[in-house]
Amino acid sequence: MIQVRLFWEFFKIGLFAVGGGMATLPFLKALSENTGWYSMSFIADMIAISESTPGPI
Repeated sequence: MIQVRLFWEFFKIGLFAVGGGMATLPFLKALSENTGWYSMSFIADMIAISESTPGPI
């Protein structure tokens, strides 16, 4: 059942990713607070890595 929830949550986030990767940050923050699957420091690490590499976010 966790796969269905995981799919649904990231499907909702992906709907707004068309506007750019930074548009998904509020949804990722809310998902982090609601589920506890990852921490805000992990999101900050993901942003730092993605901004330091070439290509789209």
